[in-house]
Amino acid sequence: MRQGDRVPQDDIARALGVSRIPVREALLSLKREGRVTIRPHRGAFIGALDEAAVREQGDLAAALFTERELFG
Repeated sequence: MRQGDRVPQDDIARALGVSRIPVREALLSLKREGRVTIRPHRGAFIGALDEAAVREQGDLAAALFTERELFG
């Protein structure tokens, strides 16, 4: 998904096998972090990524990869 794309909440819920409620809760968390914008009666949309967000994602990916390699 790219900046400005609408987040398909129903599709995500279906893919994860959960109701829309946990997806909405996750989107609210992402909104607090500035990762998505929620527009009333329109849905959630992907926000802009700044350098700090990209670095954070890279650090997270590296940590997950390292843990998987160590603990398989």
